[in-house]
Amino acid sequence: MSTNSLPNNMLQLKGRALIAAGVGFAASCILVAISGNTQLIFQAFLYAWVLAFGLAMGAQALLFIHHMTAGAWTFPIQRMLEASARTIRYLSIPFFIYCALVALGINKNYDVWIHSESTVVATKAWFLNKNFWLLRSFVYFVILLGMSEIFSKWSRELEKTGDALIIKKFRFWAPPALLMYCVLITFAPLDWVMSLEPEWFSTIYGPLFAISQALTLLAVFVVLLEKLAQSKPMSSVVTVESYHMLTTFMFVFTVLWGYMSFSQYLIIWAGNLPEEIHYYLARNTNFYIGLTAILMIGHFFIPFFGLMQKHRLKNKISRVRKMCYFMIAMRMCDIFYFINPSFHHDKGFSEDPGGPWLEVGAYVAMAVALFSYWLYFFIRELGTTNLMPRNDPRLYEAMSHIDEELFENA
Repeated sequence: MSTNSLPNNMLQLKGRALIAAGVGFAASCILVAISGNTQLIFQAFLYAWVLAFGLAMGAQALLFIHHMTAGAWTFPIQRMLEASARTIRYLSIPFFIYCALVALGINKNYDVWIHSESTVVATKAWFLNKNFWLLRSFVYFVILLGMSEIFSKWSRELEKTGDALIIKKFRFWAPPALLMYCVLITFAPLDWVMSLEPEWFSTIYGPLFAISQALTLLAVFVVLLEKLAQSKPMSSVVTVESYHMLTTFMFVFTVLWGYMSFSQYLIIWAGNLPEEIHYYLARNTNFYIGLTAILMIGHFFIPFFGLMQKHRLKNKISRVRKMCYFMIAMRMCDIFYFINPSFHHDKGFSEDPGGPWLEVGAYVAMAVALFSYWLYFFIRELGTTNLMPRNDPRLYEAMSHIDEELFENA
């Protein structure tokens, strides 16, 4: 098999993803229609968007780290990182439609500050105004798209020529590119999510989103890597140790997520300031109390102790896969916890028409739609390149178990 040929299981997954995207979107629209709340479609889209876009944006950060370190743990997923980063061009289409509807006043997700009479929000009007918000969103995409295209172009050139100068370019530009990612991950979640509650603020919001993106991405990639590893050349490259290294980083990001989430809560609880505590008061009503418990146990304690059991995970890859599926579900719960309470303020959404489950269903269905949309284009982009890099001396330095002829003669 040629290294740029995707295995049949990935091609089948690509076809199913397109169908799932359509079914998920249709199901979400039906649930929105039943609820009678037309704005629910935009709320569900934002939730699903944060999940799907995090896979593209998070891939850029890990790709920059890969070019800075050239570690053995990232080479098996290098092409996956590049393919995921390139999906930004496709994810921009639905988001620009979302932004256009904000501009037209049809999407009212941000009316809480667009038409606010609050004196606190008024002091932020220079930053929180519709035109500047739209401009910033456009700039974020231009920068992210530019970085993904440039690094992908250099990667293709390296594969064709083996020019060592390109490796120097990677090493020189990866650190400032990662710094730019840090700037973008600070402002983009602020604009798209934190501004849903404009009187509240958190300086740890951006780093928390960065950790969340990396954790979601690694969980998804481990599942996909197992499918790729069922055929050559990946079956000759991916070992049990590869999964161990990836799950080790999942463990690290799980600990960081727990530390940052609890630190934010503890600082706000200790301060007990009115302008800060309303964020958690809105998440301390009926349905959200149960969700908080699920996140504490399912997003931290279960993966913390589960991923620590190195010998059990290494001996059976199916356990790793199940843990990754579980983590993806927990990531969906966490994003829901960020976004949904912002639309209900001090009352639980069980008081709304249809109760909580129509909203949960609409959110999940839209998440399936946008994730499948991302997955379709991810697999399409992955199929345009070799699954493992060629003519990259860093590869054989980092992974001594690789047979060079496998790639040179493919």
